[in-house]
Amino acid sequence: MNNKTNKDKTQQIEEKIILNGSASANFEKKFFKSSTLRLSKIYSITSQRQKYLMVILIGMIIGFLTLIFLKNTGLYSMGVTALTQGLSRIITSAMVLNNVNKEVVNIVSEFTFWFFILFVNAPLLFFAKKYIGNQFTFLTLAYLLTSAIFPFSISFIPGIQDILLFGNIKSEVFTNLQNITLLTWDKLDSGKVISLFFYSLAFPFTSVMLYTIVYALGGSTGGSDIVSIYYLKIKLKSLGKILIIINFFCVIIGSFIGSYLSIGLLEKNWNYQNFFSPNLVCSIINFSIFGFLLQILYPRFRMSSIKVFGQNIEKINEHLDSIDCIHSRTISKAMGSYSKKEQYILEMYITIIELGPIIKEIRKIDENAFIVINKNIEIDGNLSFPVFLR
Repeated sequence: MNNKTNKDKTQQIEEKIILNGSASANFEKKFFKSSTLRLSKIYSITSQRQKYLMVILIGMIIGFLTLIFLKNTGLYSMGVTALTQGLSRIITSAMVLNNVNKEVVNIVSEFTFWFFILFVNAPLLFFAKKYIGNQFTFLTLAYLLTSAIFPFSISFIPGIQDILLFGNIKSEVFTNLQNITLLTWDKLDSGKVISLFFYSLAFPFTSVMLYTIVYALGGSTGGSDIVSIYYLKIKLKSLGKILIIINFFCVIIGSFIGSYLSIGLLEKNWNYQNFFSPNLVCSIINFSIFGFLLQILYPRFRMSSIKVFGQNIEKINEHLDSIDCIHSRTISKAMGSYSKKEQYILEMYITIIELGPIIKEIRKIDENAFIVINKNIEIDGNLSFPVFLR
């Protein structure tokens, strides 16, 4: 029986390996795994407790990274967060200008920097609960609360605001500022601009995978994410280009309020170069790289086609029906070029993020199925999506 099984497997391999028009005399079997499936385990998590624990942990980590790479360096985050950061800095600058106690200024600075974003997101969360769903809304809320409360609670640890991994970025031109960090293009700050550039690279490269996991779990980081995912649900289209424009203007406005106006009020220095500062340029670099990496890691509605070759195509098709795989499928006949025997091929069109769960189901029926994935396709027509993708 074992000899017959081994013979059948050998024949299957021979049918798939053709070199220069004939079967290779010497070959070895290798298993190739699609890089697209890197997050398949995340997509398949069903435990709500596990999802919330992961989102809370990620919120803590991203909050810490924001403190170290953005707040301590004077860089601005993406989207509406940049606006709230700018408002925080102008408020504390006005307090300094009016000789408010330094400790009070520090408390207000930390509170507004971390919690203004919650007030902005409140109406968006109500909108999300109505039009997107409870799970999405509460996972987003869990992230927002954690990413604000944790860094706020540790921001009062002595010395934590002085943690600068890539060197000092305190300006040699503006030396008496409180709660505002801004570099200039002056030669005195030239060496520190290079350090700031490395900070603008550090945040996207250390945080983008964490953001991706939050999205894959079914939540978001709030703000423009909520609008984006709503649009994806209704129109099945990406707002990628629009969000880049929104992020750009949010950073511009946030920097204008939090840096240019703040410096103008405190130093009576209204030089236009304080607006087009290294902090603004590096903030734009920060969110641009982040958006580019996110598009690679989380292609939410990018389409792909999948072809399955094997001896159990009918059973695979029945199994996909049994688990309510709603995509239409095509089964066709083909002839093996070496064995001259008929074989069947199942073909279907799905989103890239469905690949992991669907291939897992196919392997349950036929672990030796040969699967071909094409990630570079476009669809013109209606296509239904499972609930977990919405």
